[in-house]
Amino acid sequence: MSHWPKGFSVGWGGFAALLVVLSPAFAATGNAVAVNFDGTAVPGCELTDLTYTCASSPTTETDTITIGDGYIITLTDSGTLVVGTIAFGLDSVINGNLTAGSTVAMAARSVMNGDMMAGSTVAMGADAYMIGNMSAGTSVAMGADAYLNGNMVAGTSVAVGIRAHVTGEVTSTTATVSLGVDAYVDGNLIAATSATLLAGSFVCLDLDGLTATLGVGAFVHGDMSTETTATLGASSYVNGTLTTVTATLGAGACYGHLEAVTVTAGAGAGECPLPRPISLCTAICGDGLVRGEESCDDGNTADGDGCDATCATEDGWVCVGDPSVCTAICGDGLVGGEESCDDGNTADGDGCDATCATEDGWVCVGDPSVCAAECGDGLVGGEESCDDGNTADGDGCDAT
Repeated sequence: MSHWPKGFSVGWGGFAALLVVLSPAFAATGNAVAVNFDGTAVPGCELTDLTYTCASSPTTETDTITIGDGYIITLTDSGTLVVGTIAFGLDSVINGNLTAGSTVAMAARSVMNGDMMAGSTVAMGADAYMIGNMSAGTSVAMGADAYLNGNMVAGTSVAVGIRAHVTGEVTSTTATVSLGVDAYVDGNLIAATSATLLAGSFVCLDLDGLTATLGVGAFVHGDMSTETTATLGASSYVNGTLTTVTATLGAGACYGHLEAVTVTAGAGAGECPLPRPISLCTAICGDGLVRGEESCDDGNTADGDGCDATCATEDGWVCVGDPSVCTAICGDGLVGGEESCDDGNTADGDGCDATCATEDGWVCVGDPSVCAAECGDGLVGGEESCDDGNTADGDGCDAT
């Protein structure tokens, strides 16, 4: 079985050198350039409020990038931001793909909407969120409650933090994979050496490794295969076939079928009774748990709240967490949630303000919203040169 997720193919070569015009956002450091997306102008990108919109990558594979807290970088046409190293600020966002020659550090609550490839390490802070596939040349570390909606491949170790969630396959090509307490992986887990699942953590498909250890109450819903040893803690279980050389089963641990040369079993350990233990891997739309093919689950099956009746994220929304909290995306041209308008930008003064609320003296309609100043309301806006509170001619301010 291939250790690389199906359909996940990315290459390092072919990056063209990009001309960088020095500005206050750029500071040369040897051959590298430090670029700050923190409100400073960045050549090649348009800055509106907290959002940088870039037609192509303004940086190269040797540059050091810092994104300020709350700032957003959007690559048009799902382009790729090319960097050397990058550090996300709190609540910062990249919309597009990311290729880093070295390290990627995602701060708490930062968001990555696209595929990521790093030459060395990737670190995701607490509650960091990513939609896309991730590849790291060396290690990956996910903080508590971090979320990856995609596959993960690491050259060395993978550490999935407490309650963190990966919806796809997790692979370490040369080293270990560990899941923290109550962490879970919806796909396969493949470890070149050891796999460790701490208490309450689980894998929804198969687990393969040189060795494997399941903590108290941890489980593998599919098959588990190791080349040397497998240790199941108390009340842990493998729903499918457990294949190993030496199996050690704690009290109450169970399996669907066992193939082992040597078995040491604690009290009550053995084949799981029928029916098999209820699995948390089964997707049930409306239960508040994102599983299987679900991209969101807000605890109901109503449309129009960002997560539809089939637990798919609706256009113009972003949904995060278990249960999912969905928020309309201001500036995408779609009116949703508490937005009263959305004209496709987050600028003030055009009738629809930076929070997608209709400004005083304006009327906004449609998706994207078209806003016009309301003549006769006493407020001068848009193309009005006057507004005397009425629409009568002959008083100095005419009917238009």
